[in-house]
Amino acid sequence: MGFFHLILLAIIQGLTEFIPVSSSAHLSILPLFFYIEKQSIGIDIAVHLGSLIAVCHIFRHDLSKLFKGLIDLFFKNNKSEDSRTLLLVLIATIPIVIMTIVLSIFEIIDHLRSIYVIAIASIVFSFPLLLADKICKKTRFIQDFSFSDAIFIGIWQSFAIIPGASRSGCCITGALIKGFRSFDAAHISLILSIPTILGSSVLLMLELSSTSGSDFFGKNLMDVIYSVVFSYFAAFISIKIFFRFIKKISFLPFVIYRILFGFCVIIYLSSY
Repeated sequence: MGFFHLILLAIIQGLTEFIPVSSSAHLSILPLFFYIEKQSIGIDIAVHLGSLIAVCHIFRHDLSKLFKGLIDLFFKNNKSEDSRTLLLVLIATIPIVIMTIVLSIFEIIDHLRSIYVIAIASIVFSFPLLLADKICKKTRFIQDFSFSDAIFIGIWQSFAIIPGASRSGCCITGALIKGFRSFDAAHISLILSIPTILGSSVLLMLELSSTSGSDFFGKNLMDVIYSVVFSYFAAFISIKIFFRFIKKISFLPFVIYRILFGFCVIIYLSSY
């Protein structure tokens, strides 16, 4: 993969990972429009790592609370607010883990990676986001996040196993349905992205180590570094802009974009 394509891949991953448009959908269709080879597992890990570093940097205070919660949970007797927050995040992550395991056992995941499925999912899952944004009352704050919220939003997040559905979009949809404000719904989505991205990266690492390309990082160190750095900066900028404007605008622009994106991909595929 050439340098330009490598940087393009990293930037697209960073820009789309945390907004409700589906990064996996964009990465999947990239080879179609630019006639490049699909990214390797190693580069996939690198660009996700860059995005993960960006969200951990911006939400370092939340991450600090999760670490404190981990310490409280395992080394202290008291049940602190931080340990409760950690438990909520873990509970919300369980459904997508279960969904991944089930679909893997029945070998369904590979069938969901069809470009047509991705395009349709981009369109279909945009409508619940639109309805939740327009109809649901937005009166709750992130401080109101409860165990029932974690389970409900976690179930919504599990739909993100379908490429094109958008992990961020599904989380935000679930949070809006539960009555959270737009800003807080997006905040919840970003916090839940940390264990999800970390978990998916671990799975990719295991897959990489089981192949002949286990020494990928040693052979392609500069490509990995470029991928991490550009993905980090793209994700950092994307999150900052997203949170600056989410208080002022609705999710309608993202819904319109997803519908247009899906139909453009379908039309493009139909022309061949």
